[in-house]
Amino acid sequence: PGSAPESEPWLFRRLTRTFDRRMLALLAAPQELRDAGPFSLDLNIASILAPEFLRFDAALPAELRGQVVIDLLAADVMSDLPAFLFARDFAHGRGYRLLLRGLTAELLEVFPLPRIGLALLQLPWSPELAHLDPVLKLQDAKHTVLSRADTETALAWGDAQGITLYRGRAVVPARPRP
Repeated sequence: PGSAPESEPWLFRRLTRTFDRRMLALLAAPQELRDAGPFSLDLNIASILAPEFLRFDAALPAELRGQVVIDLLAADVMSDLPAFLFARDFAHGRGYRLLLRGLTAELLEVFPLPRIGLALLQLPWSPELAHLDPVLKLQDAKHTVLSRADTETALAWGDAQGITLYRGRAVVPARPRP
């Protein structure tokens, strides 16, 4: 109590791995994915290589193959490149698409999607992006997800860049609270 887990990176990584494995165990329940549509999972690389992921993968209905996106944190990828490469190949072999999150506009040059084998990257919106237009042109905008798209300004900027994939309140309005 009174401390922020994200301020302690190693504790945060351990907690997120624990949460990943619990979530995967819940999703692997026989009836859990029966009526599911396409979705994405925020996972650590270590979680993709865990036994819980294999059980989740075995429970995944055939019609969802190729429609599940696994979101990976850029810091996780950079911290253990050999584990990432193995997890990437493993996930691709099972039909999952990979999204890289936790990027800044400055990191876009470091992560060329085709060379590292990722289907998508997620760039969080901030007003500072309006001044960095040339940086985004280095990537294929059709494979970029603009997150935190909570305003019309963010959507207009994304449209001007050729982005067609968004996450945020401007795209999915908040539900009224009871």
